[in-house]
Amino acid sequence: MRNTSISLFLVAALFSCAEEPAIENLGPSADPTPYFIRVIEDEVEGTPIVLAGGAGLDFAVAFDRRLNGKELSFQPDDREMPIILKDQEGNRWDMFGVAVEGVRKGERLTPVRSTRGYWFAFGGMFPGVDIYGAPSFTVQLPPADSSPLWLVSPDFLVAGALFDQIRTIDEPKAIRYNVRDDLGVNFFLEENDLVIVVRLGDQVRAYPKKLLGWHEIINDTLNGIPIAVTYHPLSGTTMVWERTLLHYFETTLGVSGLMYNVNMVAFDRATTSYWSQLLGKCIGGPLGGAEPVVVPCVELTWGQWRSMQQKPEVISDDTGFARDYTLIPYPTYPTREEFPDYPIAFRDRRLPLKERVFGVMVGGKAKVYRMEAFR
Repeated sequence: MRNTSISLFLVAALFSCAEEPAIENLGPSADPTPYFIRVIEDEVEGTPIVLAGGAGLDFAVAFDRRLNGKELSFQPDDREMPIILKDQEGNRWDMFGVAVEGVRKGERLTPVRSTRGYWFAFGGMFPGVDIYGAPSFTVQLPPADSSPLWLVSPDFLVAGALFDQIRTIDEPKAIRYNVRDDLGVNFFLEENDLVIVVRLGDQVRAYPKKLLGWHEIINDTLNGIPIAVTYHPLSGTTMVWERTLLHYFETTLGVSGLMYNVNMVAFDRATTSYWSQLLGKCIGGPLGGAEPVVVPCVELTWGQWRSMQQKPEVISDDTGFARDYTLIPYPTYPTREEFPDYPIAFRDRRLPLKERVFGVMVGGKAKVYRMEAFR
């Protein structure tokens, strides 16, 4: 694919955001798993946020602390998963930011755009990014080249694969897992396999990274809302977006094969506009400058998630593609310390390159939290 094939127009366009109905508590499992929650209250680019993470659970979430004009204060609530927070009003909140008990029952905190990922991805996309608990760090970089076709510098834009060569999963099959299904058969997910759990309304579904590692995008519909679950194996980052454009027409996302700062660039099949996963906006094409609506999600292990649910709903490995989903692409990649051999704005060595951190992004800036901060 050539850059010259793209015409760029600046359009003030947003993905549509459906109002969410009141949500009931998922409820604890019959045999709850012991866990510990740490809460961090912080401010990023003037936005007061609350982060909750679990030692041993290896997960983290982030929300805006403001709700209906009031700034809430939170403490950990580790009596039963998936409930993780309580506030000064006596409300209890689950890991999706939904109040499941108290005067605010059914209300939902606004998610802050966030994801787990490799440290180098945040350091490269946001040079000089703040690290929670660490001194500030200033980076002086030479000006990057500009382009009439892109809203980002083409210096750090590269084709890692052919256009649409990595095939997405569209209209996936979802199944209800029952522990009895594992008796005498080999279910494709193991206890330590990571899943991305999405909740919209009263519908909850898990998306295995074993599938996303091969396909990178799953176009699905959850509770009537079209969504795209995106995962980039090279940067380790995940993002879930609504996929209704301009408030009225639905599309699907595909893998463009391009990477910007070693991070996925998706494209939408309606306008062939190009979307940076970590930047969270369209960086080229007719919808340049538009931002998608972020759908909150939680990343944790399959064993952790199914211990909280009696019969969790999960995407099946019956995808229609000839793949051995017991295997993962790039099996040695997470343990190799060298940088990926692609252009990147800044190679930040303050942390180990492949350390999996939690990053939040507000107002075009980012802040990174090491998982040890939640211990």
